Amino acid sequence: KGAQQQAQMLLSWPFVRSISLWTKAVGTLPALEPLAYPLSMITMGAAKHKLTSLQVFPFVNQCFLALNRLGGQLETFVPVSSHLLKVLGIVMQAIEKAQRKNRSSGEGKALDSQVKAPDIEISLRLSEAQVSEPLVLEAIGGCLCALFSDHLGLVSQSPGFPEVSAPVLLHLRKHSKHCRSEAIRRQLKTLIEKCEASADIVRARREQLDAPPDAKKFLIFDADTPIAKARAEVIRRRSAEEKARIEAEVSGDAATAKAAHKRRVSGRDGEAMPAVVPEGQKPPGAGTSKKALKR
Repeated sequence: KGAQQQAQMLLSWPFVRSISLWTKAVGTLPALEPLAYPLSMITMGAAKHKLTSLQVFPFVNQCFLALNRLGGQLETFVPVSSHLLKVLGIVMQAIEKAQRKNRSSGEGKALDSQVKAPDIEISLRLSEAQVSEPLVLEAIGGCLCALFSDHLGLVSQSPGFPEVSAPVLLHLRKHSKHCRSEAIRRQLKTLIEKCEASADIVRARREQLDAPPDAKKFLIFDADTPIAKARAEVIRRRSAEEKARIEAEVSGDAATAKAAHKRRVSGRDGEAMPAVVPEGQKPPGAGTSKKALKR
């Protein structure tokens, strides 16, 4: 019972907000930089704890977003590729299983059209029925491709990008070749092409270096490679979507408050509005006898 309560506390918005706050604080304030390693270990442990469950992928996505943000702010390497590849393999198997089930039961696009892709950025858990739908699985695959672009786009500023990305691209090519989803296959193909082009650019820049780079500095190249530009686009789009959600929430709350105020003013809440009595006068019926009231 105690373990279940701890798991519920872990899989919650307070925990997600806390790691988001701490990653921003540690990445912004130099005095808090010594906390970067323990913070990354806590966040990584939380993600690995739920890594194989697609139902809680939105929570895992929030953890990896925090890790990528921490690496970008501190300009350091945070190894997340192996964990992303593991989740991608689970998604590929789930897509194949869902499509096989739809073919055997004779269900096609008519079933998929009734299912809407969830907004993973503002969710923490998916239902069991959702993770069996190809449309939802493709949304998860799209989030994984965005996480890959964020991570590899940062690493492309390092001279070691060709060697670091080589094993990752090997697995991505394998998944792209056997992927049953055209949408995910297209995104993986674009990701692979941009990484390969970026690796060639980094190799050319390494050959032009006159002296060995500073071993203490991880990022030395400009963020102008194809995958680095893709990372900037992912961050820009995510920021725009987050801003749009906040504006919609604020405008919705303002509209609700305005409508409630209007109902109160017009007396539509089911109760008559009290009459305004001038100061020094008694309201009608106050201090009047029963006989007078009858007359």
